[in-house]
Amino acid sequence: MKEEGFTLLEMLLVLGVISILSVITYFNLYPLYEKKKAEQFVEQFSQDVLLMQQFAISHRNYYTLRWFPHQSMYSISATGGSKPVFQRYYDEAIEVDLYTFPNPMTYSSTGNINRGGTIIITYKSLTYRIVFQLGRGRFTYYEM
Repeated sequence: MKEEGFTLLEMLLVLGVISILSVITYFNLYPLYEKKKAEQFVEQFSQDVLLMQQFAISHRNYYTLRWFPHQSMYSISATGGSKPVFQRYYDEAIEVDLYTFPNPMTYSSTGNINRGGTIIITYKSLTYRIVFQLGRGRFTYYEM
């Protein structure tokens, strides 16, 4: 009488190996996930500001960016508009320091900003600096 199957020892060995690999993978990928989360926020904000600048130029109107750090949100609206073009909520763990950034900041119909400034974005151990340059409406961001 021959029975086919796995012994208890073989099953425990395979489950042990799978458990160890899962734990190692988790601890190796979690810091990468956190870094990507911060990068994604900064990239999304960058795209939103570029969209705002294009709206200002194409619609020949002033567009305003307002930060609401205590609500973890920023909004973009047309000057004179009763409601925002859009609002973007972000993770509460992301800290936004408006440093020298004017709140609100406005893009004119020529695509220039009213005042330059710097924003410091902090998420856990990652810090990004976003610098808005006066005159051309351009901005740069980099990890500190």
